[in-house]
Amino acid sequence: MNDWRDSVEDGTRSGRPVSASNDDLVREKIVADSRLTIRELSVRLDMGYGTVQGNLTKDLGMQRVCAKLVSHLLNNEQRQRRILASSVMLEAINEDATFFKG
Repeated sequence: MNDWRDSVEDGTRSGRPVSASNDDLVREKIVADSRLTIRELSVRLDMGYGTVQGNLTKDLGMQRVCAKLVSHLLNNEQRQRRILASSVMLEAINEDATFFKG
């Protein structure tokens, strides 16, 4: 039995084809909702975790940031609550100078 190939050309393979449009799909999802995790993206796009992570970091040049510290990710309701809480705290401090010394 001879298992040698006569040609050096790639043959057909089973499985999912590699697509250059993966970067575009990941970019579209991130632009639509920048708070998505890599795991959420991989589930929504039916791609492997490592593939999505590679697309984000290597191909798209993105890096991880802590969303809790990035205030521009708040929606309008969250911003209004933060403004209200800050106003209440400032008012309490202005009325009682020993407010934090408790």
